[in-house]
Amino acid sequence: MPKPISPAEASAPRIVIVTMDSHFGGAVDKARAMLRQQIPGLELDLHAADEFAGDEAALSACHADIARADIIIAGMLFMEDHFRLVQDAIAARREDCDALVCCLSAPEITRLTLMGRLDMSAEAKGLMGLLKRLRGKKDGNGASGKGQMRMLRELPKLLRFMAKCACCANCQSCCALFQAPRRIYAPIS
Repeated sequence: MPKPISPAEASAPRIVIVTMDSHFGGAVDKARAMLRQQIPGLELDLHAADEFAGDEAALSACHADIARADIIIAGMLFMEDHFRLVQDAIAARREDCDALVCCLSAPEITRLTLMGRLDMSAEAKGLMGLLKRLRGKKDGNGASGKGQMRMLRELPKLLRFMAKCACCANCQSCCALFQAPRRIYAPIS
């Protein structure tokens, strides 16, 4: 990650959004205008895969913007024909940009997410690592709904033994909410 810069060295951030189609165009234009009032010199560019997939010049412009971006946001890149065009450019910039946010995309793209200590390519540690190990191995056909429900019922029991931290308390509350309808609507015998 780049070193934090002092206010004297501060420059306007360069933000690039790479997405599947250009339906965000109007919203990005409005956001750009509003943000430039607060952050003079801000660069906010949108590149849509439906535009650069068939246009070599648009793809080159997208790659150039990714190469110099401080913050990259990639979303809805789940079609292989689209994400393969920018995957290498995004991966090459991963360690040098301030933040790389990849969401609602193919796993190959989502794993590139890097924001501070959050590294989606790293092995899960702590509570998430424990939960993944408890989930067990997939047998090739994915986890069954029955197995997921069993794990959901057992999770509050496991969380009682964890350290009393805000994260565990939030997980316990969430699990209680998931189980509440079953308790409320269970047939009376």
